[in-house]
Amino acid sequence: MIALWTFLGRPAARSFVLAMTLSVLSSLLGIALLGLSGWFLAAAAAAGASGASYAFNHLYPSTGVRTIAVGRVASRYAEQLVGHEATLEVSAAIRPLVFERIARAELGLAALPARDLAVIVDDVGAVEGGFLRVVSPAFGVGAAVLVAIGWVAAVSALASMAVLILFAVACVGAPYLLLRRARAAAVSLASEQGALRSDVTGVVENAIEWTYPASSARR
Repeated sequence: MIALWTFLGRPAARSFVLAMTLSVLSSLLGIALLGLSGWFLAAAAAAGASGASYAFNHLYPSTGVRTIAVGRVASRYAEQLVGHEATLEVSAAIRPLVFERIARAELGLAALPARDLAVIVDDVGAVEGGFLRVVSPAFGVGAAVLVAIGWVAAVSALASMAVLILFAVACVGAPYLLLRRARAAAVSLASEQGALRSDVTGVVENAIEWTYPASSARR
């Protein structure tokens, strides 16, 4: 996907960078919201249990929670907005190129087989949605993983190594196995869709051939 994006001339590069930055910011604000909310609840419970609830200042923590929550929602919305804009720019660059190459490859006005068309449409859709579903979330998850490892490393270096290995298995090994299964399923689905489109095209063409002589006979 990166090679294809480079081949297209790196369209919407600034928008992609901004969207990834906003994804990281949204992830960090989410971690801060969880941390502050957890501390607020634990401190309020401890103050209530000790009888010092009258002296507990709940205004500052509650204000921080609301501020961070609003910031996270705003950054998440901005990341989706900028990411969709960048994806549309990539779509505007790749679709004309794909259909131009198809038109040049076909002789005369020969129609593209339905199975090949289904594969092309699915591949183009995967490229267009790859950033929003894979790349941008990966940067947010990466930021959260780094924060988690940093906090664990502050407590124990051995524990941080264990967490790092766990995240490596969860973020690399498991997705790789799922990707292999998904790729096989995608190939099978594309083949079935192509066959279904061929059948529908055949039914429509036969219906037209049967309808046209009948209408001519009536005239």
